[in-house]
Amino acid sequence: MRRPVDRIQTAVALGLLILFLAFAPLVAGLTTGRAYDSGLRAERQEGATHRPATAAVVAGDGITDNSMRGIRPTVRLRWRAHDGTLRSALVPQRQGDRAGSRRRIWIDGAGNLTRRPREHGQTVADAALAGTASLTVVALPCLVLYLAVRRRLDRRRFDQWTADWARTAPIWTRRSH
Repeated sequence: MRRPVDRIQTAVALGLLILFLAFAPLVAGLTTGRAYDSGLRAERQEGATHRPATAAVVAGDGITDNSMRGIRPTVRLRWRAHDGTLRSALVPQRQGDRAGSRRRIWIDGAGNLTRRPREHGQTVADAALAGTASLTVVALPCLVLYLAVRRRLDRRRFDQWTADWARTAPIWTRRSH
């Protein structure tokens, strides 16, 4: 810490650390809170509209789903909507699906097939992930700026070492350069 460049590097590191410590909790708190509130709203909305139902498995038609997950066998499910109308959908086959077997499904207010309602654990996990991601978003620019300043100071430090050696080498080696 005898050279000015060393003091500058330390000051920049300390300043960026203080900046991170000042903004990171604020940003993480806001992001986590918003993600959690959004998840709670989705839990309430889906809990109010998604209802369990029982569907009958109709024999598989030999139809396959050629999606991004690969080729998977499918079966047709049939169920009655809340208004009594008969509905059906083609879904990926699960182990144990046979013609005539029953399967628990979730339907929305219109009687259409949907996913199960959002669980609270998913809300908590999403909020934690959002908070962690926001910390990364705050930390990354600080780190990049520190590394850029350090690189610049390392160049200056190397130039100073070269100049110091040019002055000192003739004394130590008894040669002129």
